[in-house]
Parts: sequence; C-alpha cells; structure tokens
Amino acid sequence: MPWESETICFELWKRFPEAMRDQMPLWAESDNEKKRAISMHGMENIAAKNPQYVLTFISKLLDDDSEEVQKKISHILTQLGRVRPIQTYTNVRRWLLDADEVRFNTIWQTLKKLANIFTQKSKRESGNDFMSITKRTVQEWKADPNPKVQSMGGKLGSVIHMRNKANAKR
Repeated sequence: MPWESETICFELWKRFPEAMRDQMPLWAESDNEKKRAISMHGMENIAAKNPQYVLTFISKLLDDDSEEVQKKISHILTQLGRVRPIQTYTNVRRWLLDADEVRFNTIWQTLKKLANIFTQKSKRESGNDFMSITKRTVQEWKADPNPKVQSMGGKLGSVIHMRNKANAKR
C-alpha cells in the first residue's frame, strides 16, 4: 500500500535525515519508476524546514516520463507552495523558462491545486502571506517577457478569478 511506504519514509526522514539525504538522490536515478516515485515520499513533510533541498531534488525529476513521479512532484510542490510560496514560485518560474509541454502541464496541474487552496483560504483568511504572494506573482507573471511564464500567469489568474466568483455566489 502506498501510504505504508510514505509512513516508513516519513519516519526515516525524522530519524535519519542525513542518511535519507544521501540515499534518496540515488533512488531518484533508478531505472525503476516506482523507486523514483518513492524517492520523494516524505519530502512534503520536510519541505518547510528544507525547501531548497526539496526544490532542487524535484528539479532533477521534473521531466520524468512516469505519471506516478509527476503526480508526486505535483503533490510535493502543492504542499511546499502553501508554506514557502516565494521559494516555490521563484523556482517554478525558472522551470517554466525552458519548459516543454509535459513540464508546462505538470506545473499547471500543481498551480491549479494552489489556486484552489488560494480560493478556499480567501474565504477564511484575507491577510495571509500565501494569498498576497500569489496575487503578486500572478501580476508579475502576466507581465513577464517569457511567453510561457506569461501564459501561466494568465491561466493562474483566470482560475483564481473564476473560483472566487463562484465562491461569491454561494
């Protein structure tokens, strides 16, 4: 069961963080897609304390062909974006600069999840850092000279606008 491996990895990250930092990059290079996906298990739980390690790790798997790996990347980025939005958006922008269609879509799936979190939080907490940083990022990306970043800013802004509008009707 996936949750069992996730629990085991989380415990290993808590008890043996240095060993996990050494081993997980080796697993990420495996030919086995399940091992590459497992290499990221538990990382969402260390994301707040070690965001740059997690972002650097993800960047090496960003273009992986495995759907399971892509789903894991999206999950971790969503969790990281909630607690470290500036670092997450900065790295996502950099990844968009030379993104192919697969990478663009992986990032889009993640940002849609963050947009959903944004609109849920906006009903409860209007002064949140995550929200103000996301608003600022959308505006900056819409004006970015890179067409992929600009496109992503427009898409993200549009989804947030539509979801906020739908929430206002409730």
